[in-house]
Amino acid sequence: GYAVMVVATLVAVHDSTSYPTPVPSPLLPTPAMLSTFEELERALHGHAPAVEVRGAIVFDRPLRLDSNDVRLSGDGAVSLDGNHSTRLFDIESAKLALQDVALRNGIGSLGGCVRAHNATIELVRVVVTNCRADYAGGFYVHD
Repeated sequence: GYAVMVVATLVAVHDSTSYPTPVPSPLLPTPAMLSTFEELERALHGHAPAVEVRGAIVFDRPLRLDSNDVRLSGDGAVSLDGNHSTRLFDIESAKLALQDVALRNGIGSLGGCVRAHNATIELVRVVVTNCRADYAGGFYVHD
């Protein structure tokens, strides 16, 4: 079957300061380091299995994943931004693993940030904010 797996980050509180507790997640060796939408699109369409992103990447259209598995990671300060004009990901029969990134400002009719069909999505320390849709909010996942 297909599933959406959300891996929660545990938080330890000491002196009113929160510290994330790491959740182990294996990364594939030597990911490509990218900082623009075009670089990210080329890497994903070239079937790069692991991609590391930096900074804010603004999307002007959704990235489509078809039958390939991708692990996309950041440094915790990375945002993937739909600029209130597009969904971020359309996924068909693929696996998308996101780690240490923020998904922001996506919009779509089905899923503001992600629309997935027959897909698996893994989220580790991912923040989803201001993603809107006519149906299903930030994520729309169906099989």
